[in-house]
Amino acid sequence: MTCTARGLGAWYILFFGCFYFIIFYFISYFIFLFLWIIAYVLVARCIMHELRLCSAFFFPVLYFLPRSLLHSYLTDSMICSLLSY
Repeated sequence: MTCTARGLGAWYILFFGCFYFIIFYFISYFIFLFLWIIAYVLVARCIMHELRLCSAFFFPVLYFLPRSLLHSYLTDSMICSLLSY
């Protein structure tokens, strides 16, 4: 009885641990992606209004910062599977 209870507990932890990790990972990834899309739209508005200071400051930040955050936040295999370009 105790052996099966331990075995079921291990499967429960393994299944729900992976399940919650996958859900948390995809939700955080899509929130991150949504925030950067909003930031790119704001930069496009700045460029359309010809505010050169705004575009010169924000565009390099928005181009290089997501890649550095992703490289420090995710492993290389996850980056390759998500951002295959």
